[in-house]
Amino acid sequence: MVLKSFRDASHSLVIKILFTAIILSFCLWGVGDIIRNYSASRTVAKIDKTRITADQFLREYSQEKQRIRNLGAKPLTDAEMERIDIKGMVLDKIINTAVVERSYEKFGIIVPKQSLVSLVHAMPDFQRNGGFDSKIYEMALRHSGMSERGFLMRLRDGIAHTQLFHPVIAGYKVPAMIKDVIAKSFEAMQTIIVATVDLNKQKLKSKFSDDELLQYYEDNKDKYKIPETRDVSILMIDYSALLDDMPVDEQEVERIYEANKDLYIQIESRRFERFEFDDEQSANKGWRLVNRGVATKEIIKSLSPIVNSIENAHKNDFPEGIGKILFGLKEGKTSDVLKIGNKFYIYKLNKINRPKQKTKNEIMGEIRAELQNEKLNSPEFYAKIKKIRNQIDDGFGAGKTIDKISKETGMKIATLNGISKDKAQQMAKLIPDDDTRTEIVNAIFETDEGQSSATIDSKETDMMAYVVVVNKVVKAKFPDYQSVKFAVLHDYTMKKTEKTLQKDLSEIASQGEKAVSALIAKYATSEFRFRKRDLLANTNGMTADVKKLLKLIPNRDAIMNIIMGLRAGEVTFHKLSSEKYMAIGIKNIAKLQAPEPQFHDLISRYVDKSAESEVVGIAIDAFKKTSNIKIDNKLVKEITKNSDEQGAD
Repeated sequence: MVLKSFRDASHSLVIKILFTAIILSFCLWGVGDIIRNYSASRTVAKIDKTRITADQFLREYSQEKQRIRNLGAKPLTDAEMERIDIKGMVLDKIINTAVVERSYEKFGIIVPKQSLVSLVHAMPDFQRNGGFDSKIYEMALRHSGMSERGFLMRLRDGIAHTQLFHPVIAGYKVPAMIKDVIAKSFEAMQTIIVATVDLNKQKLKSKFSDDELLQYYEDNKDKYKIPETRDVSILMIDYSALLDDMPVDEQEVERIYEANKDLYIQIESRRFERFEFDDEQSANKGWRLVNRGVATKEIIKSLSPIVNSIENAHKNDFPEGIGKILFGLKEGKTSDVLKIGNKFYIYKLNKINRPKQKTKNEIMGEIRAELQNEKLNSPEFYAKIKKIRNQIDDGFGAGKTIDKISKETGMKIATLNGISKDKAQQMAKLIPDDDTRTEIVNAIFETDEGQSSATIDSKETDMMAYVVVVNKVVKAKFPDYQSVKFAVLHDYTMKKTEKTLQKDLSEIASQGEKAVSALIAKYATSEFRFRKRDLLANTNGMTADVKKLLKLIPNRDAIMNIIMGLRAGEVTFHKLSSEKYMAIGIKNIAKLQAPEPQFHDLISRYVDKSAESEVVGIAIDAFKKTSNIKIDNKLVKEITKNSDEQGAD
């Protein structure tokens, strides 16, 4: 009856107006909320069965944006904020957290609710009169704005995280369950795509006006400033020249030779090949191969030891017990496996240099050197040094020229013209010691024209000192725009090209799993196939692809860090130099598989040697590789754009 009454009344004008008002109110309030709630509940990322909603992501995004903006002494500008990939940072943080939480289940880490309740009841913050006080607990939760369930879940995650990573953080060996996951991820064959982009070879469609270039020159004038230069003379005070007046007595040399010639014997020395292993099992295998006569390069290829040649070794170069063993070997023979510290060594004796009597010339040369050294440390020589220093200081003090002082003392002069602070390396041949050269450069630019510096003693030897005389000062100046117009055009073109390239590479990288395809379509790329564990091999054991890649990126750790942070299809890019960029992506990652035992051991040793912070990162990356991760990059871009626009409003 009621429905019938509504239907009958629905034809009246009053009811139609009422329905219209209700519909409008839904449009303005209810439906808008429904749409917003729908958008907030959409999935930004999925890690196995765990969903990350847009609402969760936006909360983290807003907090991180605010935190980064206020990091410095003054808030970052919008332009500075744009250069920071905040959404990528937040995505990584959320995904890493979810991956670690999923790993608790995979490794069977369970924290019972009763254990959490017992832990809360034992916390000093919630105690009163020697027992748990529920009122203090409830008040603390209200002040933190957290529900009891949320607090217990956070507590549970903290305990589980500790159980998983505590051995790593405490400095113990990495747990086997984590090593297994890491070893599998290191064993998976990966196809890496690399594009090296030279800014000079990128073409811009737009041309620049003289007004634009002139403005760029004015804004960056210091870049083209011609630095101050100085012409100098340096008095090279060589104290060893004073020994010319203190020759060695040849009769004394002959007398010492005749009295001691039988004592000058060249003692026995040996040449060894040393193999260094991290574990005893590999060392024993290596020992068998060495004794079978297997070539060293083949041993390196199969077992990856560190091999060194030790030339002219003497018995007392080694600890007493080791020296006795090694100098008891026959030529061509090999020692047993020797454990020294945490390493295992094998020594192969390749050659014995027998004791022999030195020649008369060799012996007399050594005697002369000993007598000369005695003179260097004699009071007579120090008196000569003091006398010539006083002579030089008094000469400059009396206004004598550097040329006159040079003639009086016999010390040489070095003349250098056009010395500037940024090109002081041109003095390296004259003064090879860095510290001494730095002090001399400072003296050059602290001394007035026509003046001399104080005496500067060499930091490397007691036998040299210097005095700087500044002959001419050419002040710094700004060049005329026309004279540097070509350089300005080049720099401005590079700036515009770089900005365009950065935007293009950022757009490619933002495409997530489709980024590699976009990179290949747009730029010339090279392809390399290898496993992460191939990066751990020594040079002889490296694959051809790793060797080629190391020519582009000559740092194995850098390559490891780059590919650690990428999933299949993703791309990242880096600035190599002022005019070159490199984009790197993973085209695909083969299915994970159990590694061979020897490589499992190799990776275990690598992980054990890594720093705690590195191991946790390596482990999380390995957990990611064993998880099914999907990201809706289009949704991320959409909601962050909306959030940024609302923030700007």
